[in-house]
Amino acid sequence: MSITTPIPDEIKLYLEATEASSTRVRQVMIVMITVTVIVFTAMWNASEWSSWGLLREKIFVNVEEWLKLSDDRHKEIEQKYNNKLANDEEKKEYLKYEIARNFVKNDPDISYEDAKNIAEKWQDFKINNISVLHLPFFGIVIDVNDVLIIGGFSIWVVFLWLRLSLWRHYSNLYSTFLQAKDKGLLEICFRYLSMQQVLSIPPPVGCY
Repeated sequence: MSITTPIPDEIKLYLEATEASSTRVRQVMIVMITVTVIVFTAMWNASEWSSWGLLREKIFVNVEEWLKLSDDRHKEIEQKYNNKLANDEEKKEYLKYEIARNFVKNDPDISYEDAKNIAEKWQDFKINNISVLHLPFFGIVIDVNDVLIIGGFSIWVVFLWLRLSLWRHYSNLYSTFLQAKDKGLLEICFRYLSMQQVLSIPPPVGCY
């Protein structure tokens, strides 16, 4: 069938409805991906073992505490650990300050006041950017402890929206091909709709 074959207005209406439902499915998928990324990022940043922000805040707090101790106290902690005389609590204290000691050795010019100021900045960062989630577009703030509940409910709603959108798109596609087949325009309608697909690649006509 020639590509210049005129398409009746009735078939054009079916094609427009199918195009609209296809676009709606893609839009819902974008919303679903956005919500998923926001929830995952919020939980990732709030986890102590994966958040760089929390790790930096912890390091500088330990650096601040380490610099606050006297040199004699530094030597006492290191000697007890090195000589294997430290008890469990003293071992924990040594390991707690291990990264802080290495940090100070690599940057000997850092002072107690510098470490304190940096630690306070990272604590403010944690409060303003990790403990709470700023939702784009809506302008509201959610505590990170509520992200799983609200995020899970939001994803469930989006999945329901996606399911209904896919059902509508399937129904429109089926009706369009049914009408096109009756008019002898099935091939040209299939080609037309195939050209607009993004997430799937329909087989070219005649290959299968």
